[in-house]
Amino acid sequence: MTDPAPAPTAERQRLTVLVAGHRPDRLAEQAVPAVADALSAVLAAVVAAAGAACAPVVLTGVAEGSDTITAEAAATLGLPLELLAPGCPEPLSAAQQRAGNTVWLGAPDPLADGEEAIAIRDEIALGFADLLVVVWDGEAPHGLSGGTVRLAVRAALMMMPTVWVDLTGAVRVLDRSRLTPELLRRLGAPHPEVVWLREVFALSMNDALSAEVARLLDPFQPDVHTHGKGQHNKGHGLRSDAASKARRLKRYIGPPAVKKKDRSRAGKLHDFMLALLNANAKKIAESFGANEVRAFWGPEKPEGNVTHPIEASAFLDARFEPADMAASSAAGWHRDATWWIYGAAALAVFSAVAGAIHLWPGQRGLLWPVVELLSIALIVALFLKARHKKWHEQWIGQRFIAEQLRYARMCLPALTAPNLFYAPAWRSTGASLELESPELWFIQRALHGQGLPRSSVGGPYVASKPAVTTQIKAYVTHVLEDQSKYHKRTANKLHVAHKRLHHFSIGLFVVTALAVPAHFLLHAKWLLMFTAFFPALAAAIHGLSTKLEIARLAWQHKETAEKLDEIATAVRTLDTTAESGWSVWLRLRELARVAAAAMSEENNQWNELIGHQDTELPA
Repeated sequence: MTDPAPAPTAERQRLTVLVAGHRPDRLAEQAVPAVADALSAVLAAVVAAAGAACAPVVLTGVAEGSDTITAEAAATLGLPLELLAPGCPEPLSAAQQRAGNTVWLGAPDPLADGEEAIAIRDEIALGFADLLVVVWDGEAPHGLSGGTVRLAVRAALMMMPTVWVDLTGAVRVLDRSRLTPELLRRLGAPHPEVVWLREVFALSMNDALSAEVARLLDPFQPDVHTHGKGQHNKGHGLRSDAASKARRLKRYIGPPAVKKKDRSRAGKLHDFMLALLNANAKKIAESFGANEVRAFWGPEKPEGNVTHPIEASAFLDARFEPADMAASSAAGWHRDATWWIYGAAALAVFSAVAGAIHLWPGQRGLLWPVVELLSIALIVALFLKARHKKWHEQWIGQRFIAEQLRYARMCLPALTAPNLFYAPAWRSTGASLELESPELWFIQRALHGQGLPRSSVGGPYVASKPAVTTQIKAYVTHVLEDQSKYHKRTANKLHVAHKRLHHFSIGLFVVTALAVPAHFLLHAKWLLMFTAFFPALAAAIHGLSTKLEIARLAWQHKETAEKLDEIATAVRTLDTTAESGWSVWLRLRELARVAAAAMSEENNQWNELIGHQDTELPA
């Protein structure tokens, strides 16, 4: 047995090449030499295009045919190899034994039940792949599942770079610019015509494959044209013009914006005001001191003596931590600026009224005009600083990344991922490709860079093994309980704050309503404080609540907590010993996916709410 191929080093980017295709029933023996030569040529071209800064890894299965040919080609080229198979552990060939990581789903009979296990295996493989190489005879699928054709169609729907090796050894590259929204709709419908797919493989390997690899490593290569200025990035509340995308992506892949040892006062005013509204003396006291910026990790492993089923997700963690810290810091500054801006707006009105009625101690001096001028200057200065620092944009983008990576970390042991990890980060403009979402591109590359999970006890990772499902169940339950507590705590805090701000606003309007008729009786200038300043203060409170979306976020957090409690209960009731590990794993995996979908939906709704509440001058 040869030694396993070394895994890519931490300094080099990982590029996962998924190779899949026909078995001997559609891959005739006489076609094997031509296919083998073509696969070697494709893999060699990927290595050449990637250069020294990237470490391509070959991901394939263990079935006879395309999978075994791929393992031999990877061995010949000395490329790292990883295996993902739907069944239970079985003897491997010498080329397959050199794999650095092997994952078995553990299905008792992968070909039974409509090839469900194979379909799940293909779905998982696509979620961890940067590029697909498919060995396909170009014909329609055999049977309902049609593994190879289904895989190629799904990759097209994900806008994934794809290479087609036919049985003569000819190589074609998918022209993703021809995957228009209309064509994707047709391909996504049941039983698409294979001719629709064949027609978009229109590029030769020589130049096209190098360009695709370059895009994978850097979406803003000179040959990648972006269009559509002024359009909006659906679900993220961010401008999607080319300059904005490039700036955001540079921020994500650059050095961390916030260092672990930084102490910051970001968000302290916001914390103080919420603590004051909640009458929480402890939090009020804590809000006066600067805190060290830290990421909120949540549960790292199951509770009690249950061990974690997989090795630490170091690559995902290295991207989650700076995103979470940067999001918290930017959110703090944005919220504080919002409080200051609306507070200064109310103070400016107060000063104007105080000057008009000659309120002591300003009387007829310059005190109130100066205070009014300084209030307006503070508003303008904070507005300009917020726009320059782009606190809102950083908050939205980094929070989206951090939360999606959080859900991916929870799903990793169960070999699933939130749906956004399968969503297309690119779109066709009809003539070229446009990066639709730098955030999607970044989180997907993070999962690809992490790679398939590795067993925490060494050896192959058998996902549906009873001992493993027990560990996954404990871990997922612990994460859901922790997330539910967070949402309940936040919902209660925001609900109380909104209620008290609302009651305060009502009180201001009641006093105003009483002061207006009093003018007819008293004709006193000091009544202007009630008739002019109080409505302005109430308007400032309303504007602040709207900008921070306090009421709607309270309701949203409450709804999410209830969903997570329901899913956590369903997970807890799973019996990991009563039935076969495969059946339990399928249920557990689906519940983990549903939980991730619920949290991801909450994150998207949050983005919809907050994404349109950028820092603005008060009306």
